[in-house]
Amino acid sequence: MKTLFRFGMLFASIFMVQCLMAQSGPAIFSVKPSLTNAKEVRFDNGDNYIFQEGLCALKKNDLWGFIDTTGNVIVDFSYFPYGGGVVNPKFSCGMALVAIQGPSGYGRVPVFIDKKGQQLFKNQFFTGATNFESDIALVEKTNSKTRARSVHFINKQGLDIPGSINFGQVFGSFSYMLEPFHEGLTKLYDNKTSSYGFINTQGKWVVNPANYAEAGSFCEGLTFVQNKVNWTWGYINKKGEVKIPFDYKSKPGNFSEGLAAVQNSKEELGYIDQNGKTVLPFIYNHYQLNSDFRNGCAVVYDDNAGGYAVIDKTGKIVRKLNTTVVKVLKNGWILWKEDLGTNSSYCFGVLSPDGKNILAPRYFTQIGEFSNGLAYATAMIDEKEVRGFINMNFDFVIIQTY
Repeated sequence: MKTLFRFGMLFASIFMVQCLMAQSGPAIFSVKPSLTNAKEVRFDNGDNYIFQEGLCALKKNDLWGFIDTTGNVIVDFSYFPYGGGVVNPKFSCGMALVAIQGPSGYGRVPVFIDKKGQQLFKNQFFTGATNFESDIALVEKTNSKTRARSVHFINKQGLDIPGSINFGQVFGSFSYMLEPFHEGLTKLYDNKTSSYGFINTQGKWVVNPANYAEAGSFCEGLTFVQNKVNWTWGYINKKGEVKIPFDYKSKPGNFSEGLAAVQNSKEELGYIDQNGKTVLPFIYNHYQLNSDFRNGCAVVYDDNAGGYAVIDKTGKIVRKLNTTVVKVLKNGWILWKEDLGTNSSYCFGVLSPDGKNILAPRYFTQIGEFSNGLAYATAMIDEKEVRGFINMNFDFVIIQTY
């Protein structure tokens, strides 16, 4: 009888656990991050450490070098950042833009290096440059005799691209920025017209710079732009044609999965389709304007839900987050903080784009963007702070030492 009773209690317990799991969704991953196979690398504290093209720029003693995804130093710590170090150096199109000491021993000049750390285009001297994007870069050349300066598009061989925009002689500091191309185009500011236009990967204007004070990036064939007539926002296509009128006073969001977040005159947030039709009503708070749809869901700030929430395309709340700190990573994962009521205080958890649990908020106090399968992170493990790079199983692969 006792045996039957114990068996019945065990069966009931299992049944209760199964019911609870069915109600709460997938089990939360909360295993302590492993340090077993992590490689120690000495580098300085910094922000925005991220791998690109298999390499990550790290700073040590105010000089920059590059490591690979296993922690091996591939390019020694011997370069300065270009542009004041506002943006960490990165590899793009197999090259990185860094700086070296000027020929006179004063100042720093931009140079391009390959993945072995070797300087490229040694027969040329640039006084300004941008990173390569889609195999082209902008560089400033200064005539050594007349000191006249001009801006050119160059290819990966360091040669001027035939038929590209001719900026002619330029005045003032080198202020051009070349952003990543989206759907074959990127925005570029023209100093002569004080306007943004869009260029293709041959360095030619596709949308002439004349009418727009600000612009976004093309997503699903459209991008938001701000006109210079009444400073309102609308959307254009890749031919420069206005597809959604300039009806918005605040900067709108990008299109993703057919919808874009916009604000009405009361700064309430809703979603429109590519015809400008309101699909989700203006009932959300404006704090989370950059909320793109991923896997049919988006993160919004909903006062009625008590804070941030994950919604589907019908506006139905699929997950309440009830927190003041939420960040959506580029891979769609949602970072959210929870107060554990311990010495660790707030820790990050991770959710999938549809609000399902991936990582419990227990160890990590910082998680950066994932790229090449790794992200820079900070965790409290056994009452000790650990910094370095984690993989997508949240185990440390590289540990920072000082």
